[in-house]
Amino acid sequence: MSHPNTNQTPNPAQSGTSGFSAQSQMGLPEVLQMCCLSMRSGQITFRSGESYGFIYIQQGRVLHALCGVTEGEEAIYSMLIWPGGGFSLDEGILPHKKTVTLTWEQLLFEGARRADAGMTGPKTFMPTITTAEPLTLRTQDNQPKLAVTRPDLPPSVYNLEQEYTHVGRSPGNEIPLPYPSISNRHCIFIQSGPDIVLRDLNSSNGTYVNGEAVSEVVLRPGDLIQIGSVQIKVRAGRQAPEIARPGAPPVCSSNRGN
Repeated sequence: MSHPNTNQTPNPAQSGTSGFSAQSQMGLPEVLQMCCLSMRSGQITFRSGESYGFIYIQQGRVLHALCGVTEGEEAIYSMLIWPGGGFSLDEGILPHKKTVTLTWEQLLFEGARRADAGMTGPKTFMPTITTAEPLTLRTQDNQPKLAVTRPDLPPSVYNLEQEYTHVGRSPGNEIPLPYPSISNRHCIFIQSGPDIVLRDLNSSNGTYVNGEAVSEVVLRPGDLIQIGSVQIKVRAGRQAPEIARPGAPPVCSSNRGN
């Protein structure tokens, strides 16, 4: 029986990411504990035989998980009963949405409780589970754009064509901005369904939207972002009436922030 290659490490020359991989037969509890205690961020790919799934963490917090077509905490409980396997951590891929609310300790406790209670089913047969990474598709006429104004160059416009768009001083970012006031990995734009999420990556000088410091925020057309000496304005790909999302707060500066 052939097994997928579990020794694929991110290529910094191609993606600007960093991380690590391990072939040792570690179980998911050990993997989660190690990554979360060390306050890592990124995408954990956990492989057991020919099955694999994804867990997304940020600063040691589990935010999202995928196992087959299952998301969230149930996906983690499914992976917790797999035999040990290899794993990799790609720090260039951050969670694009939040489906997990429990801490990693609570997840492991509940997973163990279910195993003791026999709620995870028989372990004699383990079907192969393949998990597709999330992908957001957008048509060209609906492509959101970023208008970037630099202190020493004419303005330029970037299409948000990828699910993750990193911004920072390092040349490995999708939008490189080589200015001392900007961190190597300053912030990231994430396409999450119909939303564009901006997340600060613990930058030295912070990320500001419409004059207020933010750690994570859903952007809207017309928002003005300030990172160091660079301004970025959000543009809609196609002009259309904005539809308020159910339960969304009114758009005002006091609602910007975490």
